Amino acid sequence: MSSFRCNDNVKFNDDCIDARMASQLAPPDLSFPLYITVTRKLTPADIQAWRDSPRSKGMTSSGETKLPPQYSAEQLPATACMQIVKSRIAWYVGGSPRRGYALVKDNESGEKFYVKRKFLEKV
Repeated sequence: MSSFRCNDNVKFNDDCIDARMASQLAPPDLSFPLYITVTRKLTPADIQAWRDSPRSKGMTSSGETKLPPQYSAEQLPATACMQIVKSRIAWYVGGSPRRGYALVKDNESGEKFYVKRKFLEKV
């Protein structure tokens, strides 16, 4: 695994693509583009949109009010080119840290995502 610095251009490495293909039950059809699941933190605008939606109304199965989501899983094409924002980061989910991640910015959309460092390589 190579070391990264801020503003390095990176892409998904072959280990990430192989792991994604191995996780599929059926043999992959390579005529379709391959997408990698990444995680992003929701913005206040995203949380407000959730609060205004019908999904936020009502109670959970245990009678509690619903809490807004904090993170969202997104799909990026396996050929996406990204830029490192922060090379080593531990982000918290439910109070426990997830280590071994980098904060990257997609060059097309400009959104920031958390990606495991072991799945990245310099361009």
